[in-house]
Amino acid sequence: MQESFDMTRDIVTDPGPGKGEILVVDDSRDSLQLLSRILSAEGYRVRLAVNGELALESIRARQPDLVLLDVRLPDINGFEVCKRLKKDENTRNIPVLFITVLDSVEDKVKGFEAGGIDYIVKPFQQEEVLARVNTHVCLSRMCNKLEQLVEERTRELEKINRQLKEEIASRKQAEAEKQLLFEAINQSSETVVITDPDGNIVFVNPAFERRTGYSREEAIGRNPRLLKSGHHDQEFYKQLWNTILGGETWQGEFINKKKDGSLFIEKASISPVFDRSGKISNFIAVKLDITEQRHLEEQLRHAQKMESVGRLAGGVAHDYNNTLQIILGYLQLLLLRDDLPGDVSHHLKQIQTAAEHASKITGQLLAFSRRQTVCPKLLDINELLSKGILPMLEQLIGEDIELSFLPEANPATIEIDPGQVQQLVSNLVINARDAMPQGGKLTIKTANSVLDEQYCKEHPGAKPGEYVVMTVTDTGCGIDPEIMPYIFEPFFTTKDRHKGTGLGLPSVYGIVKQGGGYITVESEQGRGTTFKIYFPLHGESDDLCMPPEEHEVVKGDISCLRILLVEDNENVRELTKEMLELLGHQVIAADDPANALDMASQMDHIDLLLTDIVMPGMSGKQLFEKIRDIFPHVKVLFMSGYTCDVIARHGVVEKGVNFIQKPFSMKKLAEKIKITMAGKGGSTKPGHSEGH
Repeated sequence: MQESFDMTRDIVTDPGPGKGEILVVDDSRDSLQLLSRILSAEGYRVRLAVNGELALESIRARQPDLVLLDVRLPDINGFEVCKRLKKDENTRNIPVLFITVLDSVEDKVKGFEAGGIDYIVKPFQQEEVLARVNTHVCLSRMCNKLEQLVEERTRELEKINRQLKEEIASRKQAEAEKQLLFEAINQSSETVVITDPDGNIVFVNPAFERRTGYSREEAIGRNPRLLKSGHHDQEFYKQLWNTILGGETWQGEFINKKKDGSLFIEKASISPVFDRSGKISNFIAVKLDITEQRHLEEQLRHAQKMESVGRLAGGVAHDYNNTLQIILGYLQLLLLRDDLPGDVSHHLKQIQTAAEHASKITGQLLAFSRRQTVCPKLLDINELLSKGILPMLEQLIGEDIELSFLPEANPATIEIDPGQVQQLVSNLVINARDAMPQGGKLTIKTANSVLDEQYCKEHPGAKPGEYVVMTVTDTGCGIDPEIMPYIFEPFFTTKDRHKGTGLGLPSVYGIVKQGGGYITVESEQGRGTTFKIYFPLHGESDDLCMPPEEHEVVKGDISCLRILLVEDNENVRELTKEMLELLGHQVIAADDPANALDMASQMDHIDLLLTDIVMPGMSGKQLFEKIRDIFPHVKVLFMSGYTCDVIARHGVVEKGVNFIQKPFSMKKLAEKIKITMAGKGGSTKPGHSEGH
């Protein structure tokens, strides 16, 4: 018994291409040695067992690719061994080939009823054994590979596989398995294409027809190149063919073209199928449509890139705004002098123009990055456009462009900073003007719209709800489809180097997103472009903000105030102090909040605290609260060069807060002081910079 048990040890050989492992079960030592020698020479890994129980134990330890099973065994016969294998969920798919001296029709029938797939009678021919073993191993592997693909892909196919497992115990196990796999492939949501060795299509499943638009009849006999889109070079296809002709599986992605010309992206796995001799007989491709997935990934990458640029813009805004405050402030003070030579005055004005342009670029960057400090108000967009913005637009576009305004939205109440609407419309109109160098027609229209759940599913970024839609349409040259995906990216422009910054449309995009809106663009080359901006609709309100009259200023005169100025930047502090003194005020300047508190404690009164928001040791808001304990009636005007998110973190968001964004002009500073002292201009958010 010990000697027989030793014969269950594995005979380890180097398996050849496509070969596997075979368990030989026979109580004859001579038969075991002969079959072991034949199969090992063919490249199979061979394991041996001398009785049924040892065979079952060996199979449970590690499953072979095929079992060569004698019928006459010393403990349980081969038919019973096969039946037990077929009853076990884990072993029922292992092919069993009977090899025995029993040659009656009745014995053969018993073998097939037990679940065997073939029957060889001793004495046997070596060639016959190898041919049948190779055939069944190859078929078993092909079926297992297809089954694995099915199991990995869809729940529906898992159900079919379960049905398949219930039937493989039947007399026609192999045929039933093939049929069920065929049905599974037909029902798969993924494309399955099988070609001959030359690449000619011999099979496509219904998913191929649905996805590509080609019928089965149109595809059979043709090469898969009928789907080529031209987006892959010859090297791409060369590498693919080298891989699969070398007997390996190729995995990658295709940009393919449907019958109607539209493009789609597929993730594909293409594998060779080998015949009994080890030659490639077919190629099978399983492909998954990932067009929508790639679209969403691209949107995510775009959003991440936009966020990175936004963080960069926000990071430099403070220092940049402080620098511009110093440049523009001192330029303004110089230009107030009457003793400047004409050429010097001209040069200073040129510098001022350039600095103001730089300030606008900063504003556009912050608008794009959604970090502008804004003062949203409930307003009627029709009123704002007709009375506050359209008169300005007529000066921008020139006489050769016809401007039409069609206010169809009713109601048209939205919540947004009026200055942002002006910035948004101006950028769109300037782009439209530049697209119509020979003149044309520009139409601005408003309407009410509802975006439902279905629309939002098909248009990522849109949210269900009621909107006021502002449509800006021109009859210009249109936008090239190849550059359409990039129009909202910062610094991307097709204009000459001196005619555009590449920040106009990105700032439009940022303003829309900051206000919770949605934007679309449609364009046809040679016929024009249409932008649609969806502003969330607000209900009717008695607290609407009406557009200001042009050049409106605060009435009255407030002079000779005692102002405590707190600014940690020395240059900005000295400049602001000089501006305030030129406006007629008495100024006490402090370089940090601690010094400001010391100064305040020694004063008999303060009319106004003008303080930076972000300072070392204490924020401007905290400083104001402490000074208000000393002077309960003191007014405060906050200033900052930081972005809105930083300002919000320092608590300057309460109702009634007055705020001025750096860089600011002396005129703007005077107006803000008047508003603050009059108790006007309350807002839940800081106001954005206006003018210089």
